[in-house]
Amino acid sequence: MLTLAVENPEAASGNIFNCVSDRAVTLDGMAKLCAQAAGLPVEIMHYDPKAVGIDAKKAFPFRNMVMAYFPSHHKLGA
Repeated sequence: MLTLAVENPEAASGNIFNCVSDRAVTLDGMAKLCAQAAGLPVEIMHYDPKAVGIDAKKAFPFRNMVMAYFPSHHKLGA
């Protein structure tokens, strides 16, 4: 996507882009990829927000909207 922005600066001008690909990566997957890149082990611990007194809907308002956001390179006409 970054290459497309460089190749088509008029379309990219004034816009904000996330560097993405067509491959979805979960937050767990991102943690594993970072650990692998660093050459370190990773231990992912999930927790129950209610058990620690956090209202997840207020603390993470976009948590249930994940499927509403799809990164795309179409902005650049590719």
